[in-house]
Amino acid sequence: MIKKLKDINISGKKILLRIDFEASFERCLPSLEYALSQKAKVIILGSLKNPKESLGLISNKLGKALNKPTSFIFSSLLEGETKEQIKNSQDQLILLENLSRYPEEINGDKGFAHSLSELGDIFVNDAFEPCLRNYASITVLPSLLPSFAGFGLMEEIETIGKERKSPIVAIIGGNSIIPSISFVHQFLTKADCVLVGGKIAEVILRVKGMSIGKNWPDEKTVQIIKQFELTNLKLHLPVDVVVAPRDLPNIYTRLAGPGKLKKEEDIFDIGPETVKLFSNIIKTAETIIWHGPLGMYELPKFNHGTKDVALAVTRNENSFKLVGGKSTIDFLNKFNLAKKMSFLSKGGIAMVELFLQGSLPGIKVLEKKN
Repeated sequence: MIKKLKDINISGKKILLRIDFEASFERCLPSLEYALSQKAKVIILGSLKNPKESLGLISNKLGKALNKPTSFIFSSLLEGETKEQIKNSQDQLILLENLSRYPEEINGDKGFAHSLSELGDIFVNDAFEPCLRNYASITVLPSLLPSFAGFGLMEEIETIGKERKSPIVAIIGGNSIIPSISFVHQFLTKADCVLVGGKIAEVILRVKGMSIGKNWPDEKTVQIIKQFELTNLKLHLPVDVVVAPRDLPNIYTRLAGPGKLKKEEDIFDIGPETVKLFSNIIKTAETIIWHGPLGMYELPKFNHGTKDVALAVTRNENSFKLVGGKSTIDFLNKFNLAKKMSFLSKGGIAMVELFLQGSLPGIKVLEKKN
């Protein structure tokens, strides 16, 4: 059982609060507001995916959101002066530099985690997507201090981990080939139907000899795809697609069967017959889990498939609709459809992994700790 932030008296304590700024910090605001209301000093351990980016620009934004003066300490976490600066700061809210800048963080270095542990009294994890990784601040630091889950992380765990009704329909798209191919493979056991679009569908069709193309996936991906049976009644791939010249998609577009591409063409969207097929399956679902757009949604002429499938999801009003991944959520927000989903996860791959596996490395350590 994971202990929550409210399970301990934090008054006067120094809280090390882990946040994933890549996913925005809005879902972490309840944890921040609660800790500040309890007169704790909050030291934020934050991360951005790009190690070259600084969290300095976020400092003012964070302070305004909480109506609190915020100190930003830019000195290296590998130097001893950070501890002294925290001690001397009069501000209740302190932001440290981007953890992704440190190879020791990414490599799960125990010495680095020990240095972090000396900066606070209590550790609170409110970063969901990083729970996938064995980072120093995610899986090592919790073993060195009393450790708890923030409100945002607990909401993800309790919502995604809850037993859901069948039929379960998984919609998998996007461009992250390796994890998404694995998801398709796993959902063929876990879900009742798996609807596949985006680059993932294109790669499956290519390996199965149904579609030509210049890019061939890595051997691990190929071996997973070879396990798929196209006759599997759970697996639903596009039956028609929108294609265009690979390097010059603005020249023309046309509808084609997946096996009718020319050598210079690529698939950029699912076609209307595929939308109809997917929509008929979606309306039977009790649970829908969606990760990844179904086409090159960034270009308006290739976003129709994703939009029409999103509308089909919203029409199934009685289903539980779980959506994750920044690109999918951004797309839904663009068309004012996000509010019609049941839950928008701050994780993409983490959401699917938690749904499929029931836990993540960063969650397991909190469970074990307590």
